[in-house]
Amino acid sequence: RVMSCQQDCKKNQIAYVNNLQPLAAILLSGNNFTKFDLLAKFLSLETISESVFYKSQKLYCCPAIQNMWANVKTAVHSYLSSSGVTVAGGGRNSSPGHTACYCVYTLMEETTKMVVDIEVIDKRETGGKSAAMEKLAMSRLLTISHVVTDASTSIKALVREMKGVWTWNNKGVDERHVLAILHFNENVKRETHQSKDGSDNIKVTYPKFKAGEEVVREVAVPPTYRYVDEMRNLLFSWSKTAMTAVSKKYKSMVPEPLNHQFPDRVDKATAVERHLKRKNAETPLYPKAEAQIALESHECQASSEPPRKKARTCTKCGQPRKGHPRNRCLASDLTG
Repeated sequence: RVMSCQQDCKKNQIAYVNNLQPLAAILLSGNNFTKFDLLAKFLSLETISESVFYKSQKLYCCPAIQNMWANVKTAVHSYLSSSGVTVAGGGRNSSPGHTACYCVYTLMEETTKMVVDIEVIDKRETGGKSAAMEKLAMSRLLTISHVVTDASTSIKALVREMKGVWTWNNKGVDERHVLAILHFNENVKRETHQSKDGSDNIKVTYPKFKAGEEVVREVAVPPTYRYVDEMRNLLFSWSKTAMTAVSKKYKSMVPEPLNHQFPDRVDKATAVERHLKRKNAETPLYPKAEAQIALESHECQASSEPPRKKARTCTKCGQPRKGHPRNRCLASDLTG
């Protein structure tokens, strides 16, 4: 069975359903291809290759996720009050310190507890400065009436300057973060699971870190995945023209790689030549071999001689005790 994006499509515009099914399942479940490929290898199961996975993900899944997130975000924004909303915002970097590659900034509405917007900032967009990513992400999100964020001086200064700014930019949204937001919004208010007698299912635990003190929690119903079904329907019914249009829209917003900041780069042949030169170069010994041999022989000769004990001296006059009067010190005679 094959899925044709258009009736008059060419051969290179035909995607096999058997290839798209595992591709969509891997991406929508939050897994990665490496683990799936290892599982298939242990089961002796023939599956898609890594190149087909990433190529199909780029051509089909990523545009579908981005299009669905744009529709969901528009519905969420229209549901909220037009007079302004109170949101809690916070950014999280990919790693602590000043070596983070990207920052994910999320805005959550305090009344409905729904994520209303998300912005993924790459370090390339801030000139390689990790500390500036959170401020840039905040500036790209929607206008707010009250904001609850951490003690960031740059965010405080930015909020004071945000007057009359209205931005609905969806640039740089990472597909996996979008899937996490879709799952969170769908299951943000799950009901409590009911036991057989109709009462609420309550779970009591006694964790070690609380020294045996009880922790009582309500057991929620299992999460739902309706967004996955909608995503699959969109993926298998979307036209190639619409996918290409969305893909081009977001591809033009992707910043240049970090290595483009260094235009004075050598070509591959020169780099390989330098590598081979360093690899084949002989590192001279320091100190030289003759000096090392002489030093080793001197140490061996010194270690073969018995250690000499320090001569004992008188505590009063400092003279050697050998030949020193036992009951009388010369220093005491001179002072007396």
